[in-house]
Amino acid sequence: MLQAPLASPSAARAQSAGERRVFSFFYYWYEPLTAEFWNIVNHANLSNRFPESRPADWRSVDWFKGQFADMAEANIDVALAVYWGDNIYPETPWSTHGLPRMVQALDEMVSDGLPAPTVGLFFDSYVLDGANLTDPDRLDWLTSQLRTYFKLVPARHRATQDGRPIIWLYLSNFANDFNQDTFDELSDRLRDDLDGARPYWIAEVSWRNPTWTDGQGMRHFDPDRLISFDAFYRWGSASAGTLFAGRGLPIASVGPGYDDTAIADRGDERSARPREDGCFYARNWLKAQQLGAQWVAVETWNELYEGSGIAETAEWGRDYIIATGTYSTAFKQNQPITLPAHCPGVLDDQATEPDDPFSTLATGLDPTIALPALYGSPTLAAGTPTARPTLTATPIPNPTPTPPLGNENGD
Repeated sequence: MLQAPLASPSAARAQSAGERRVFSFFYYWYEPLTAEFWNIVNHANLSNRFPESRPADWRSVDWFKGQFADMAEANIDVALAVYWGDNIYPETPWSTHGLPRMVQALDEMVSDGLPAPTVGLFFDSYVLDGANLTDPDRLDWLTSQLRTYFKLVPARHRATQDGRPIIWLYLSNFANDFNQDTFDELSDRLRDDLDGARPYWIAEVSWRNPTWTDGQGMRHFDPDRLISFDAFYRWGSASAGTLFAGRGLPIASVGPGYDDTAIADRGDERSARPREDGCFYARNWLKAQQLGAQWVAVETWNELYEGSGIAETAEWGRDYIIATGTYSTAFKQNQPITLPAHCPGVLDDQATEPDDPFSTLATGLDPTIALPALYGSPTLAAGTPTARPTLTATPIPNPTPTPPLGNENGD
């Protein structure tokens, strides 16, 4: 495999318009194993585990520093921190109380002259609970949730593009109504919190069409109109292979594999996509480069319930950190990514989903696409995918698992 020196990302450096960047989804909800019932349940649901010598703990500044140092080694520019809002559920104190620890870790690394990623807001839309985002009250609520994040993560550590802080949106399934005005209004409201800047919106492609719910509780979207986001990406690459969206800014999503079979309550919905000794991941990176991606989103850094992480684990060691550093460096330097010698090449239609869902727009075809199974149906009864998340051992119709529970506020 190609070996090259790793670049050291700077937390304060502005990004050029055409710069190639690498992102990864960072889940900071973990706690060490304790004797508490729900803690035991959550640990039992893990498909992969952190090394015993490096237990994960959202309360630990040192744990954050270790994760960020590993991201720097992997040549990852931006940690997309999963955010579940402020006090939405009593069981999720990590969402807000973990952020000051994260910031302290970054401050200490910068002070020590160590490379570290910047942090982007990865808004887990699961918490929207079927919200009507055209309703002023719900829009007020969402504005407040986003403001809380930006109050806790200062400008010096925010991931930006063109000077605008990045907000990265998970699937739209959990919002029953939204349109262009929703995001224009949010952008206007957040200007004062962002020093006059508008957010740089990266939306999963399921957000691209105005959506509403009718009087019978059925969810619909308008395929003839597109909501104007800065860029789009596609969720699901950990199991589906390289996924690409080229509208606004070309973004490819890649992943190492997927395995949620340890989550017993998902029942027959559980699935696994083997890692093929790293070959699946290698082909994903090669495809991302071939598609002309400017940004690559790695799904995920450490979602260990779904077995899609590239962070150090007891099962995989640091192999995927090393591999990511190699692929990321080649990608950024526009050097060819080559498959490891033991990895067979496969035809595209055996390795990936269809390339760019926006490419059909140029031909005048219906821009709706067939989403991978994990997305759910594009037209859903209100409350089906958007029912209030129950943070107990009940099935959750969402790729994101029940997060670790905690009864401490972390103060």
